[in-house]
Amino acid sequence: MEEFFKLQQTVKFKKMGEQLIPSFKDEERSSLTDEELDNFAVITKYAQSVKAYIDRPPLNYSKIIGVDIETTGLDFLEDSIRLIAVYSEDFEYVGEDLEAVKTLLTDPSVLKVFHHSQFDVCFLKKAGIDVCTFTDTFIMNQILNNLPVFDSLSRLAKVYLGKSLDKSLQHADNWQSDLTQEHYAYCLDDAKTTYELYQHMFDLIINRYLYPRYRREIETLPAIVELTLNGK
Repeated sequence: MEEFFKLQQTVKFKKMGEQLIPSFKDEERSSLTDEELDNFAVITKYAQSVKAYIDRPPLNYSKIIGVDIETTGLDFLEDSIRLIAVYSEDFEYVGEDLEAVKTLLTDPSVLKVFHHSQFDVCFLKKAGIDVCTFTDTFIMNQILNNLPVFDSLSRLAKVYLGKSLDKSLQHADNWQSDLTQEHYAYCLDDAKTTYELYQHMFDLIINRYLYPRYRREIETLPAIVELTLNGK
């Protein structure tokens, strides 16, 4: 998308149906620099994606937060949340009290970032937290790879951030008894990593002209959660 905004400083585009049409005549193209010509070729190739981006640009959220929960098991009907962590550049919370972050999680102007949101959001909704406006680094990775890959948070942290995560407490058996500072730090680090992944991966999605696909995929997440909650 960066190529479009650079070229837009020199060339004006108009929208005709699903196409972006430059407002200059063909013979005027010779006045463009080599970089502008390269950018023009890119925009022509991805014209439909650029137009979709222009028609419905990303929302301006009041805040973006990474969210992680740790549970006693994998079944939202039988198991429960032990810890929740929320992270942004100017705020962090980790604790057992869901009410402490309920306002953030239910605020439609706040973008909540999960890794595998279907799991986390089902648990939170079952606990009475009506999460809205959320995205998912699990899905973002699939979009970037154009494959139905099922990569863990730790793998994505390594691939995209060069960061190694300690997953020694990952198994549900570690969340059955009293919690320690190690548990709290573990949960908060996952929330922070999820936040950092979103920032990095969203830039890649924009620069690879994948935003329209990203938007379509993310808009289906609430329906997937509801189907899961209803046993479908």
